[in-house]
Amino acid sequence: MRFDFQYVSDTLWGFKSQQNSQFASWNRFRATVDIDFGKLAGQDGLYFHATGLTQGGGNLGLDLGLLTGPSSLVSFNTTRLDSWWIEKR
Repeated sequence: MRFDFQYVSDTLWGFKSQQNSQFASWNRFRATVDIDFGKLAGQDGLYFHATGLTQGGGNLGLDLGLLTGPSSLVSFNTTRLDSWWIEKR
């Protein structure tokens, strides 16, 4: 069994700006689990994988004064099961 955790933060801060806001932040936390059922329960070649994601913060494109956003997900605060599968190798 293997666990992987990842945290990423995009943070903007400035002393002088034409924008009203001097601080903006966007955060992502991702957790992944991989289970080898061959080692765990004697089921050779059977694997399980799942990844969950939570993200949130300000709309950095809006905070920067951009006409377009830097990402299609930048303004969506969400928690979701990103991917999962069972496979036989």
